Amino acid sequence: MSKPELIVPLPVSPLGDPTTQLIKELTKQRGSLKDFNQVQNKLDEVLPESQSDEQLDERESFECKYYGILAQANCILDIDCDSPNVQISEDSLSVHHAETCKFGPCRKCNAKHNTIIHREHSRSPTEGRRSLLPAHEQGECSSDPPQLVQRTQMQSYSSQMVGPAIQGDLFSILLRFRENTYIACADIEKMYRQVLVVENQRDLQLILWRSNPDAPIESYRLNTVTYGTASAPFLSVRCLRQLAIECNDLDVKRIITQDFYVDDMITGSNNKHELLELCEKTTKVLASGCFPLRKWLFNFERDNVQSETQVFKNLSLGEQSQSKTLGLSWLSHSDQLNYQTKIDVHPNKITKRGILSIISQIFDPLGLLSATIISVKILLQKLWLLKIDWDTELPHDVSHEFNKFLNSLNELCNIRIPRHAFARSHIRSELHIFTDASQVAYGACAYVRTFTQEGVTIRLLCAKGKVAPLKTLTVPRLELCGAITGARLAVKIIESLRCQFDDVILWSDSTIVLGWLRMAPYQLKTYVQNRVVEVQELTRDFIWRHVATHDNPADLVSRGTDLSTLKDLGLWWEGPSFLHDPNFTSRSAQVHTTMINADNLPEVLAVQPHPTHHGIR
Repeated sequence: MSKPELIVPLPVSPLGDPTTQLIKELTKQRGSLKDFNQVQNKLDEVLPESQSDEQLDERESFECKYYGILAQANCILDIDCDSPNVQISEDSLSVHHAETCKFGPCRKCNAKHNTIIHREHSRSPTEGRRSLLPAHEQGECSSDPPQLVQRTQMQSYSSQMVGPAIQGDLFSILLRFRENTYIACADIEKMYRQVLVVENQRDLQLILWRSNPDAPIESYRLNTVTYGTASAPFLSVRCLRQLAIECNDLDVKRIITQDFYVDDMITGSNNKHELLELCEKTTKVLASGCFPLRKWLFNFERDNVQSETQVFKNLSLGEQSQSKTLGLSWLSHSDQLNYQTKIDVHPNKITKRGILSIISQIFDPLGLLSATIISVKILLQKLWLLKIDWDTELPHDVSHEFNKFLNSLNELCNIRIPRHAFARSHIRSELHIFTDASQVAYGACAYVRTFTQEGVTIRLLCAKGKVAPLKTLTVPRLELCGAITGARLAVKIIESLRCQFDDVILWSDSTIVLGWLRMAPYQLKTYVQNRVVEVQELTRDFIWRHVATHDNPADLVSRGTDLSTLKDLGLWWEGPSFLHDPNFTSRSAQVHTTMINADNLPEVLAVQPHPTHHGIR
């Protein structure tokens, strides 16, 4: 009796019986057809290229189906040559990143995933399983269609799990990046290649490879974690975390646990010598796990060390950093933040799809440009209301407004933001959160106010802006949404930073919201009640104060402004003028009592007097 095997049926071609029959013939001729080009030639005989260009959509549909059949034939022959993720070289073999193996995937492989499971002898979900990954040398097969590339990548990786998030979020890391006086950055050299896969699971990383079209196809087994696979980030970060778990030095443990984003390290200290010592200790601990640190970058000169040739650090971290057209960067010599942009300021055709594409590629995690970016988000929301198709050219007025935003991006090179948000040797620090809303957007912005012997320093730390929901809400309700954003932002900042603020003050220019926050929640209607409860719980140890609209920097987030105005706007970068007065304290700030009386506030329940209360509410 033969061994039981799990075989997934071959997908049926959408083009009908002739192509399905050809696929079967290719399966039978598997031994003689060793070249993918031979398969493509045979398919060309059955599916000649269309000669008509009149109906573009029909042509694209035909090509998509055509390349789908090529992908099926490709899987049958176990030849996948369309992914740039894997490259085999003599160097890889010499350092044991890959090894040759005398067998390839089972001939009865799953045509969709190139995998097979032998149930009888499997002791674990992965034992006895083989998976063929797409391999492709950079620059080869450049004429292959993108449809085929996407198909092979998704099919090969869909059987893996991603794993839970076990590292700090980028927002918190960048907040701490602005906290310390002295900064050190580095990254792990070839992080994924430093992590070995357990031997009995390496058959999940098989590839077929040949150095040139004339060479015979050989099977390789990848021994290390492979970039591009779904589990790669978790596996590598988990190994990094294990070093932190086994480390006895609490400071090094903290750096490895909290100051790494995948393979990038961003850490700091207010003591230069202490930072250098920590870097040395961290380097030794990581070296013990074969994680060498490289590309060191500091914001100060070090003794007996040549000056760094690298003076620029891209803060668009992670695997998708290269797709960002507008990204945050750090200039180490001047210790300033700035923005780099690769956006085409003269697109041929402006569509809703194009606007969404540009917005999604903007990397501004701290929200330092949210007062400008919010205007484009508001514009995109208007397009949803107009129900314009994705690829329809936009009306002239909308195109003009978006072009104005694109042209203003030229001002980005002139914007320099101090990286360090705290004054050096400060004796007191305060966190001020301003909130506001309009009919189109709401948001909050955070400022750090520090006291030194010389005076007061105020700097923008971060901001958050959101467009108003499509469902119409009253302005007081939107102001309450802004208050929630500010409350959450305050808690996130306090949890992320390692310093302790002497005072935390939240500001709103809405006397109605301030009145709601001073009421018992049960007296309010459900929508307001739920949000007031959240704000009260988050800010029970903080102070709420009233600010005039013209002194509220969050007003810029709720209404938007162009970049040429924002770059020189002191209210945005340094906060309202009254905070610059050394004699000003939160206790001396004006507390508005207007409309705090429940009888004058909206959204208040009409509570009937209880008999035992003698008619008093």
